[in-house]
Amino acid sequence: MKQFVKNVLFKLAPQWMTAFMSARSRAHSHKVVSEWGCGSINRKLVEHLGCTVQEGPFAGMILTPMTFQEQIGPYLLGTYESELQLAWETVFCGTYSQVIDVGGEVRLLRGRPGQEIFKFVCHRI
Repeated sequence: MKQFVKNVLFKLAPQWMTAFMSARSRAHSHKVVSEWGCGSINRKLVEHLGCTVQEGPFAGMILTPMTFQEQIGPYLLGTYESELQLAWETVFCGTYSQVIDVGGEVRLLRGRPGQEIFKFVCHRI
């Protein structure tokens, strides 16, 4: 029954339901990270390294305080999804007329002259 209601809501209001489910998942993730005691680890990492990503394709990017609710160790150290590093290098070196930036609030893809960037962002409701 619960899955049936979800399916109906996704058909009736897909954008709203996507935002709702994203916010719900994010809240659950923050709760788990908190229960695991990651907050103290995060504070120690930020005290030692600051808020700047150390290595990888995002080296130099500054993490906002909003990210501290996550387990930020892999982000700060530059190892998060390191298997995608070659793919990111390809994207950063490429010349594309259009780019879709999912989670566009990060402003990672700045674009080049004549390049359109479409941003898809789920907002909390």
